[in-house]
Amino acid sequence: MKERIKMRRATRVVQTAVQAYRQRAYPYQNILLPQDMLPKSLRADKGTAALILFYSCHYMRGTIKSGYAMRKIVGLHAQSPEFFDPHHAMQLPYEEVRKRLHAMIPYKSEQIARSWIENSRRLVLHWHGDPRIIFSVARKQSDLYRYVTNRVTVRLQGRTGNLNEDGFMGFQKKMANMLAYFLESCRLVQPFPQEKV
Repeated sequence: MKERIKMRRATRVVQTAVQAYRQRAYPYQNILLPQDMLPKSLRADKGTAALILFYSCHYMRGTIKSGYAMRKIVGLHAQSPEFFDPHHAMQLPYEEVRKRLHAMIPYKSEQIARSWIENSRRLVLHWHGDPRIIFSVARKQSDLYRYVTNRVTVRLQGRTGNLNEDGFMGFQKKMANMLAYFLESCRLVQPFPQEKV
C-alpha cells in the first residue's frame, strides 16, 4: 500500500520543529550546540570568534563529534592563539601545524594541516583575513557557495592540472552551510534572506 504525504501538514510539522529548535523550546531546551562552547570572553571579540568558528569547520566532517572538536579547538586557541590569526597561520611550517593539530585532535592531521595553512592564505588574500567579509559580499546562498566551496578547484584541477583558488580547501556545500550557521547563530553575520525553492 502506497502512503501519500500531505505536503501542507508535513511542512507545518517541520516548520514547528525548526521554530522550536531556534527558540530552544521543548524538546530542544537543554541541548548544547558546538558554538555554545565558545567562552563569553572569546565571543566578546567578534573577529576572534568568527575565526575560531571558521577554523573549527575544518573538523566538522566524518565521524568526529562536533562538540568534541569545538572543545579541542577552543583549547588550541587558549594554547596557541597565533594559529587563529590567518596572517600568521599562513606562514607556519606544515610540520608544526600538523603536530599541534594532531596533539589536540588526532583526526586527519596531515590533510587538515595543509588545509589550515592554505585556507589561511586564501582568507587573507581574498577576504582580508576575516570570514565575516564573505557574508557582507554574498547576497544569497548561491553566492556563499561560490565564494566558500572549492568544487570549481577540484573540477578544474582534475581536467587541466591547473589550480584555481576559488573557495577553501575541504569546504563543500555542507561546510559552507556550517560556517553560515555558526556565524549567524553567534550573531556575527546577518542571516541570508530565505530563497524560494
